[in-house]
Amino acid sequence: MMEILHSLMVRLFAGGILCAAAMVLAGGGAKRESVRLCCVCIMMLIVLSPLERADFTLLLEGREDVTHQIESALAGRQGTQLEAIAGRLEAHITAMAEGTGIACAPIVRCYLDENGVLIIDSVALQGDGVQPEAAQLAQRIAADLGIAEGQIIWMEESGP
Repeated sequence: MMEILHSLMVRLFAGGILCAAAMVLAGGGAKRESVRLCCVCIMMLIVLSPLERADFTLLLEGREDVTHQIESALAGRQGTQLEAIAGRLEAHITAMAEGTGIACAPIVRCYLDENGVLIIDSVALQGDGVQPEAAQLAQRIAADLGIAEGQIIWMEESGP
């Protein structure tokens, strides 16, 4: 960026000297007005020419790195948000389970689709799924989360 500005300043200085010399040589009258118009056109060309010839690779250098960093940050933020949402859902399910007298540790798997909508993939419940209240709990979880009961998986508790 500094190279582009430096180049522009050098060209403006050179154009100013050229125009000043032309004005002195033109003398006075109508000839001077014609030279003045030409000088204005020359200065405009000098000012606008960097836009045409500028090496924008200097400006865009590292653009892919910046884009990659932004995408990584957004993906990390989405991952963090998904983990937070899953944690809140797990706490909600744990409270529901405790209300029915079932001790379980839920694991919620979710993702965002291409439109940014949260999709709950599955709910794994680690606990005793053979209790009579377990079926009711699965129905309540399915209704609360808007998922099918088939997406709720009971896993046996593993011993130490």
